[in-house]
Amino acid sequence: MAGIYGESNIAFIKSFAGIIGLLILIACTFGLWFGVLFFPDINIQFDIGYLFDYFVFLFISIFLIWYGFWR
Repeated sequence: MAGIYGESNIAFIKSFAGIIGLLILIACTFGLWFGVLFFPDINIQFDIGYLFDYFVFLFISIFLIWYGFWR
């Protein structure tokens, strides 16, 4: 029987991390393109701070997807 740190629990946590990474990736991409497509007259989506936040969340989501599904 697997304990709290058993292999089945670790696999579940890793797959959960991968799913969270996918959700972050979808949310960031949808948010960026929603701003570009539906609010083209507002230049806030091209502000360097928002793009920095986007790439930080993109890196986090890629790391979580890698950790959850391929590690």
